[in-house]
Amino acid sequence: MTASTQGAKDKELQAFKNSQYNYWDARVLADYWGQSEEDAKARIGRKILWGKKDTVSTGARFE
Repeated sequence: MTASTQGAKDKELQAFKNSQYNYWDARVLADYWGQSEEDAKARIGRKILWGKKDTVSTGARFE
């Protein structure tokens, strides 16, 4: 992974951490998307950074 790619992933993970979503959202979506938890967190964070209002739209929201 290049430094710029790692920097982008770090921003995505930080966006996830600062969001309303939690471990269980990432865990369920990781299984659904067929990826690791960290990759799911980054994917959610990327969608947040893109401005998606309803990032987790699969109904996998846990409280």
